[in-house]
Amino acid sequence: MLSFLKKKSKSFLQVDIHSHLIPAIDDGVKTLESSIDIIKQLSEAGIKKIITTPHIAKEFYPNDQTTILGGLEKVKKKIEELGLRVELEAAAEYYMDQHLLNKLRNNEPLLTFGNKYLLFETAFLNKPPFFDEVIFEMFSNGYQPIFAHPERYEYLADQPEFLFELKKRNVLLQVNAGSLIGYYSPRIKKMAKWMMKNELIDFLGSDIHHERHLSAFLKYRQSKDYQKLQTLRLLNDELL
Repeated sequence: MLSFLKKKSKSFLQVDIHSHLIPAIDDGVKTLESSIDIIKQLSEAGIKKIITTPHIAKEFYPNDQTTILGGLEKVKKKIEELGLRVELEAAAEYYMDQHLLNKLRNNEPLLTFGNKYLLFETAFLNKPPFFDEVIFEMFSNGYQPIFAHPERYEYLADQPEFLFELKKRNVLLQVNAGSLIGYYSPRIKKMAKWMMKNELIDFLGSDIHHERHLSAFLKYRQSKDYQKLQTLRLLNDELL
């Protein structure tokens, strides 16, 4: 068949939903220059839309809509000045604590993306005692919870079946690309692979905080294993 008659295949995973690219408001990038450099490389790698998600954790990163959306505008302005062809939005990665539970109970507006997707994380070593209550409040307030990088939590290492329970409750699961190539640890890689085998992954995220995370993300996108993700019904590109 002549080359001009060949149907072009659509790029896969053009939307990244988890990163920390607003400078100097959490443990992510420290400067605007670093943010722009990473965004430029993501764009060159085929990412069309970035939803960056700074931490909101009362004790460590007391961000709010003002700090996050204000920082977003500064980055977007620079993107426009440079003519980069990538869409940038911001939401947040909420730490599951009493502060978040109180916000939900008080029906305070939270930073979301897509169809009221709410990205959240927990402590790494222990499951929060109010986990079920927070999930209930999220759904009650009309949010769709997305559990950030469950493959990385130590308390789930011995009870991975809990993820099946979450899926039955319609909680979506986001895995980090770096986890699938062993960036964090062999145990985390094993857990991420198990989740992929059992079709438990709804979103893939970069979780980029710095250049090393970017390298891991780009390395995974070039791996043979990356092609296997195309057999799953990932939701990233529905956000285009």
